[in-house]
Amino acid sequence: METVSFLCSPCINEESSNSASDAISFCFECKEHFCKICRELHSKFPPMKDHSVIPCTHMTAFPIDILNKTFQCDLHPEERAQYYCSFHCNTFCFVCLTETHRSCSFRKLSDVSKGVKESNSFTEIQNQLAMKYKSMNNLLNSKSENLSDMLRQKTEIETQLSSYISRINNYMIDLIRNVKTVYDQELQKLQKGIEQVRIQEKELFKQRNNLENISKFCSDDVTFLCIKEIERLFRNKEAEIERILTEPNRTDLTINGIEEVKAFLMNVKKLEIERSKKTYS
Repeated sequence: METVSFLCSPCINEESSNSASDAISFCFECKEHFCKICRELHSKFPPMKDHSVIPCTHMTAFPIDILNKTFQCDLHPEERAQYYCSFHCNTFCFVCLTETHRSCSFRKLSDVSKGVKESNSFTEIQNQLAMKYKSMNNLLNSKSENLSDMLRQKTEIETQLSSYISRINNYMIDLIRNVKTVYDQELQKLQKGIEQVRIQEKELFKQRNNLENISKFCSDDVTFLCIKEIERLFRNKEAEIERILTEPNRTDLTINGIEEVKAFLMNVKKLEIERSKKTYS
């Protein structure tokens, strides 16, 4: 894992310090890096003991964008979300409480997020991400296999057709060109499909790892907020994922009518390249 070097924030701010120590961790709530000593001091303060502190070695692989967004109030980005409204299903700051949520049923974020890592919602999104990632990974493997099969099938068809060139030379040459045309068309479609699957697979893998890292190093508050954000991202992508997983997504190249050609060379023009569409199970 790539390591990013930072200096300890409290050490830098200490006027009497001649040098700052290398940081080993980062607190998302405090927005500061800590060396080993400052990290221990930070954890001793009761208001800070539940902060989300992660090792600096995990910074490059951590979902910084999700964490930064979840800390902020949607309506007042400069304010921190401290409450959760069960009616509107969103988090909000103290300003929102006084302006728009005074008549709502709300709770402190620290109360509603307690035990979130053992909750059904956490398990559900974790399982959904794992299942969809597995399905997308299997689909990617199948499409990659299909790519190899299509290349093999293309070669087999070209070889088979070439054996008849001496008797039906002109038409077979045209058909071979047609094989390449059909192959190139389907190859382009398949490569595009593979790229779409790869993008979705990487995103699901990323969100799954994000969830694991969040649950491992972050507080319940942060984990709860991140679940909501990941659920939102997942819902936005779910229709596209289902479409990719269920649409016809396998193409095989075959020669239609080869047996007739063997027996009746006069019917050689019946040959055509057929595209067989299948759905992966």
